[in-house]
Amino acid sequence: MSLTPRAALAAVIASAWLSGSGCGWTSANARDARDVPRASALPQVPPSTLRALDVERFLGKWHIVATNYDFWKTRTHATVTYQRIGAAGGKPVKLRDVVAYRDLPWCPAKRPSPGDVVGVDIQDPSRAGHFQWRGDGLLHLIRSQWFVVWVSPDYQHAVTWFADSNFGTGSGTDVYSRSPSITDAKLGEVLDEARRDPFIAERSRGMFYVPQN
Repeated sequence: MSLTPRAALAAVIASAWLSGSGCGWTSANARDARDVPRASALPQVPPSTLRALDVERFLGKWHIVATNYDFWKTRTHATVTYQRIGAAGGKPVKLRDVVAYRDLPWCPAKRPSPGDVVGVDIQDPSRAGHFQWRGDGLLHLIRSQWFVVWVSPDYQHAVTWFADSNFGTGSGTDVYSRSPSITDAKLGEVLDEARRDPFIAERSRGMFYVPQN
């Protein structure tokens, strides 16, 4: 899940405050599948949203190597890490979602500063590739639906799309890679696969690389 520029500043400030204050998880971690709207009830759902997803293989760290989400234009080293909450096989599937990055400094003499946004994902029991993200701590009021629309057979690359949040943060398409680098050719292959769905083809315009080194 990603946040857009106008809400991201508030999110980052809140995350920083939580990190410094030692506050733990709040209501986000206590939610269950009853809080998650079913894909069939949502106004925008990519038809390619996966109906089967090997969650255990999807867990772990992904590099956000390409996106059309403006928030990443001034940030580098974007990653998202998914960790299961509870025992494997437990229902509903609940994940800890940590997006990490480095802010580009406004002054070239300064070093990039790290940042992160932490939330909890709950899987839609009716559609494996659909998750609802909810922020942790002070961010628990922010909710967003996101969708895994394509994943490679070896779970080395994936494409996700996230919808507007309830706070008005915008939508976007991300390309994930287990490796911090991706060639132009591989990115083209990945996007070609995802764009077989006209919904994603329309919403993956203006993609750009997110620097990872």
